[in-house]
Amino acid sequence: MDLTGIEFRGRPLEVAEVEFLQSRLPDLMSPWLSLLLRNVPLTGSELAIDDSVDLSGLGVDLRWMTPDEIVSEATEAQPGVAVRPLGLLPIGICLQGSGDPYFIRPAESDDPALLRVPHDAVHDGQLDSGAIDLVSPAISEFLRAAKHR
Repeated sequence: MDLTGIEFRGRPLEVAEVEFLQSRLPDLMSPWLSLLLRNVPLTGSELAIDDSVDLSGLGVDLRWMTPDEIVSEATEAQPGVAVRPLGLLPIGICLQGSGDPYFIRPAESDDPALLRVPHDAVHDGQLDSGAIDLVSPAISEFLRAAKHR
């Protein structure tokens, strides 16, 4: 994934943080993602795209999650727990007020789609998969289109 020329305002993960993710979420972590998180300062970055660029039409204003937030969403919170069996890894949290998380499917490719899963997509532990929003067909497209704050 070529992200040269993009200035992110976050931080790359330390080796111990990547190892923490790999130990807690071995089914969701992949080698390409470990390298990305270790080499690109995404953690803590605030990224926004207009609704005209967001395929769901809602617009995006998110913060890239920390390793603790990623693990918490995937193992303790909804919709993270409900979508984990689908191979979805939480990577971002909405800053527009909803707090809805954003996900990628690392096993899909080394440039997977960016998805939004609203909290109300889960009722009594059951996921309404039709409520999952496609934001961008590739995380790299999202990262290149985003305004970095």
